[in-house]
Amino acid sequence: MKQYIFKLLWVAVPALIFCVFSSWVLYKGGELKTLDRVVEEMAEARKQGIEKLVGWGYQDNDKAFKLRMSNKLHPDILAVGTSRVMQFREEWFADEYSFYNAGGCVFRLDEVRPFLERLTFTPKVVILCLDQFFFKEVWGDGRTANYEYNYDFNNIILSNLSKVVSDFVTCKIGFETLIKDTLCIGMNAKMNQNGYRPDGSYYYGAIYAEPCKNSDTDFNQLLSIIDSGTDSRWDYCQVVNNQSLKTLANLITYCQQNSILVLSYLPPFSPKVWNHMEGMGDKYIYMQKLYDEISPIFASYPQAFFFDYSDGGILNSPNPEYIDGFHGSDRTYLKMVIQIV
Repeated sequence: MKQYIFKLLWVAVPALIFCVFSSWVLYKGGELKTLDRVVEEMAEARKQGIEKLVGWGYQDNDKAFKLRMSNKLHPDILAVGTSRVMQFREEWFADEYSFYNAGGCVFRLDEVRPFLERLTFTPKVVILCLDQFFFKEVWGDGRTANYEYNYDFNNIILSNLSKVVSDFVTCKIGFETLIKDTLCIGMNAKMNQNGYRPDGSYYYGAIYAEPCKNSDTDFNQLLSIIDSGTDSRWDYCQVVNNQSLKTLANLITYCQQNSILVLSYLPPFSPKVWNHMEGMGDKYIYMQKLYDEISPIFASYPQAFFFDYSDGGILNSPNPEYIDGFHGSDRTYLKMVIQIV
């Protein structure tokens, strides 16, 4: 009997320590906070002008978070789209107009209208990112935006036990940083200073603080992917998707019917990346066709405007002002705002 108890303890005690340690890490990292609490904290930080960050490392809450924050704040100006709209900042707009960046709220163009229909208010202006990849003949990203979120304390812990320990062993989690009381919610924010600001814009803290942490500062890794044409985002395409054009027209019609002013744009690539794609013949020719295909849609709507910034060179934004070759920095997007105005 004693031998059986000893064997049981030999297994149970390490397992208990394993579980308690992982739970403690998730708690200290802010991963166990409910989404409603995070929304309240970020809204209060915004109200007080505190630069708080939220960036989860073990949960995928972004889309539900952006919807709830939008409905909490009821901004006059709402930025909508993929991660390529996340760089717009609240301070760039006049004080009498409230702003929120809901960047990252969608994967595809056909998700934009359903997102807007879920809002409990009607924004006066929507800044719409028309990601070039929306218009590929075949868009390979099969993910669907999930705006529903059910807090499950036990599942958060149990599904991340081994990953937390692995990250700690491989030094992705720093003990001193973890226990330090910071204005960060979520492990990505706490460990890397990466996350959403109170205005919804994204802060690339790790890269901004230490550019050497960016493994592809010259974009050569990205150019290699572009050359291969095998990635679902970067596979070769010559034809613009007509269904996407119809989806866009339907979206603009919806906005006009609801008296929403639309400012839309094709987001910038770094000059090096754009010039490289242009030099590949017709492999990415669909991107060069987009302006001519999209412009006629906007010509019919007096309260909808369209700009093409695919070539980041027209913004006088050099390569070092880009995060990874197709995500511009805050500086790049400020130049875009100035040109639009």
